[in-house]
Amino acid sequence: MMNHKIMKNSSRLKHGQQPGQHRRVPQEVPRERGHLAASACRVLDDLVHDRSRICPLRVFIGSDPRNTRILRCGASRPGCSRKDAPMSTSSRLILWGGLLGLVIVGCTGSRTVSQKSPPTEEALETASSTEIQQVAGSDQQTYLVRLETSKGDVLIEVHPDWAPRASKRFRELVEIGFYDDCRFFRVLEGFMAQVGMNGDPALNKEWKDKKFRDDPVIQSNKRGYVTFATSGADSRTTQFFINMADNSTLDRRGFSPFGKVLEGQEIVESLHNGYGEEPQQDRIDRRGNAYLKSDFPKLDYIVRATVEEQ
Repeated sequence: MMNHKIMKNSSRLKHGQQPGQHRRVPQEVPRERGHLAASACRVLDDLVHDRSRICPLRVFIGSDPRNTRILRCGASRPGCSRKDAPMSTSSRLILWGGLLGLVIVGCTGSRTVSQKSPPTEEALETASSTEIQQVAGSDQQTYLVRLETSKGDVLIEVHPDWAPRASKRFRELVEIGFYDDCRFFRVLEGFMAQVGMNGDPALNKEWKDKKFRDDPVIQSNKRGYVTFATSGADSRTTQFFINMADNSTLDRRGFSPFGKVLEGQEIVESLHNGYGEEPQQDRIDRRGNAYLKSDFPKLDYIVRATVEEQ
């Protein structure tokens, strides 16, 4: 019943989405929550229907079929296939047990995973003292960014001492006008609002591969805190999100807040959320705002983003 439910839900997903509960991870595609569990369920189903030959097993990690892991049965020659490399009984039993463990842990959803305690002030000082100097350099002062949106102004206080790399990238993008006319293309009520794909496909492409290293998670993803989206380790580029609730479950996944909303959180929570996860990031990549304006005309957006010194 459990694997059938996950497979049924997975079949309805669009490109860039993932199985799992409503509160999905705010990532750049491909997203990954629930895929390993769903894959394990599919593999177990495969075991039930084809117990004699299951080599190699291709486990899909993420929404993109190119992101796979190959589990081989131990055949002596490379490139073994289902038809010529049957799996031994002992190997099947070992694999069955391992995958069953994945299903028990993964298919129940992220809510069952124990959460880390909120970072302490001591952890903040230890984690940031060296990195701030190396990464932020002379730009170590807290600064303000005003987002003039189609619904009203949002004032964000950015802290290099929380996440020096993210703070540096955010300021750079604001100062060149990257976020101007960017749509909040992913707004999930009671979870978060995501933005940061430029409406000009050429400019978006220019920055898409400019990934920067992760920062330590010093602050928690509380309501009003601002964090970069990610598709994995050291993969942040331009997309960020504003938390609409206490999303501390994101902390253990490496989402490190770099700022918080000082004014206008009510504006954030009033952004149009009627489209859910319908806007597809691959189409935004190709067509930019032309796609969003034609297919999702009610999306709210950043009119202009500017740095305001304190």
